[in-house]
Amino acid sequence: MNAIVDNPGGKTSEVESVIREFAPRDIRRRQRPERSVDAAGQIGLVIARVTGASFDEIDQVIATLQTMKDTLRQEGKRLQREIAGYAHRGQLRKRVPALLPPPPKGAKM
Repeated sequence: MNAIVDNPGGKTSEVESVIREFAPRDIRRRQRPERSVDAAGQIGLVIARVTGASFDEIDQVIATLQTMKDTLRQEGKRLQREIAGYAHRGQLRKRVPALLPPPPKGAKM
């Protein structure tokens, strides 16, 4: 630096003013507030992807639960029909002995 200051001809102050003029611009370029906006946008994209994936998973869970609900309803109706059939047959069995003639006296049951 001393070599520049000791430069005869007065070009030192001219060079220093040019350096000072460009230095703040360079510092501003390095700070780049656009990057913070870009970073915020990128964070927003990441959040959107994560929440999008989460919503897709939730939709799949809901679809699975609806399928299970339909299956359980169908099985419930089937079981109701089977129980009603057993009850009907049980009632018939109670009536059948009354409709049949009594067994012979020596017959074993």
